[in-house]
Amino acid sequence: MRTATTCLAFVALLLLPVPLFAQASVTGTVRDASGAVLPGVTVEAASQALIEKTRAATTDGTGQYRVIDLKPGTYTLTFTLQGFASVKREAVELSGTQTATIPIEMRVGAIAESVTVTGESPVVDVQSARREVVMNTNTIQALPVARAVGALLNATPGLTVDTNGPALSPTMTFFNAHSSTANSASVAGEGRMTVNGMTIAAARSGGVSSYVYDTPNSEEVAITVSGGLGESDTGGPVMNLVPKSGGNSFAGMAFFNEAGNRSRGDNLTDDLRAIGLTQTPGILQAYDVSGSFGGPIMKDRLWFYGSYRNLDTQTAVEGITANANAGNASRWDWVGSPISARLVQDRQMLIGRLTGQVGKSRPSFNS
Repeated sequence: MRTATTCLAFVALLLLPVPLFAQASVTGTVRDASGAVLPGVTVEAASQALIEKTRAATTDGTGQYRVIDLKPGTYTLTFTLQGFASVKREAVELSGTQTATIPIEMRVGAIAESVTVTGESPVVDVQSARREVVMNTNTIQALPVARAVGALLNATPGLTVDTNGPALSPTMTFFNAHSSTANSASVAGEGRMTVNGMTIAAARSGGVSSYVYDTPNSEEVAITVSGGLGESDTGGPVMNLVPKSGGNSFAGMAFFNEAGNRSRGDNLTDDLRAIGLTQTPGILQAYDVSGSFGGPIMKDRLWFYGSYRNLDTQTAVEGITANANAGNASRWDWVGSPISARLVQDRQMLIGRLTGQVGKSRPSFNS
């Protein structure tokens, strides 16, 4: 009975909605040709990144608008007010927790008139002192680094990462910025890891964990190096992974990578063999295989995304040999085993995700 109750509680925990992480937003002030502010202007942000396609807001009494919780992507902003020509601002690129400030001027005109404004997206966030580095899925795939979260941390200016950073094997990767131990041999654990804003950390210390993050299937990775607000319980950097959630077209990806004893060298000499060493430290076998697929269940209403990843790293351990007679009750003597000792670290991940649109809310369920 206790086992059944535990299983039900575990399933319920997996199906809890994912907490919303602070995402990008656009803001600004709408004025007329004379410089007077315009309240009541309807502002629509449209993008394929939004499952509901369009998100709207209205300027307040001071002419200011703010469209919040926008997913990474390219947006078109449309401004409409009766008696004024509508204005479109195209190709607005948003990423991370950026707040793009886009002021707009509207002129008196007929309802059928429209003004299209083209220009580069704002690259400076004047609304926040936050320093943030954002990597989208194309950047993650293009970087010539291991598919480990520590490799992305190493590619981030301003961070200090421990020696476990490039490792694909399940291990704890500590990182910090502006720490008192920045110039020492160790790295303090001020850094925090989150997935969709939910902290993934060791239960006791509150720091990092040996959880293997699904970086290959991340839509975006945002690293707050400094200037964060209340997202973390420490003043250190925060790395947030935004996982993919599918779309209105079916798409997938497959990957395989393998290395072994044939791809490494050693410095094993006769002198070392004379003292009993039969192998040197290094990777004996390593592989990383993954696949993912996503698409619509109901177009513009319900998406799915699933991924599988299996990774394994086997490392030689020098100077240790197993007893070939272990488990044999008729033998009490020790005989060296022909099988060399090795450290095996592996993980299998099977992830499923459903994302839907319910009114103005967008719940997401992970398992």
